[in-house]
Amino acid sequence: MNTSISSPDNNVIMRRDFSTNTPEQILVNNGDCSMFIYKVSEDSGIQHHISYSVAPTNSFLDIVTSEKSRKALELLILAVNNRTIERDYFKRYAEMLEEVITEEEFAEELENNPNDYIVNQNQEPDLEIVKLALELAEKIRGVNTMDDLSSLFSFCPLALESIKTETHGKID
Repeated sequence: MNTSISSPDNNVIMRRDFSTNTPEQILVNNGDCSMFIYKVSEDSGIQHHISYSVAPTNSFLDIVTSEKSRKALELLILAVNNRTIERDYFKRYAEMLEEVITEEEFAEELENNPNDYIVNQNQEPDLEIVKLALELAEKIRGVNTMDDLSSLFSFCPLALESIKTETHGKID
């Protein structure tokens, strides 16, 4: 079988005769990246593949290296930890309202352990991280504003505003 792979403008990128094998082929399109993966041969249990991808960004490399998955996992762990901090704050606040602890004890607890009760918003994300965070936030309950996004992922609100200004409000 004679196969050629072409770029989006129909320029032939690669031509190969696969007549000796019946290779497996996979065409993947994740919206941002189109990939063609072709199993060429198998020798002693080792599979040989060729691939070609077309993407406006590094999305193919992110898929191959799992970089986007790693970044998403880091953001999700941070989000869970930040929600835990918020929950712990409100538990202490409820204890104060129920007079289990005094207002002074509440204030002292916050002052002595700020990392346990106050979400740090000091991360200065780049545009790609903000895009990923927005993608994740679509599936997370209660993320409706930029302030919600900032507190969930520890983003500095001024950094988010800067990105919003640079992209003319079009982050997606």
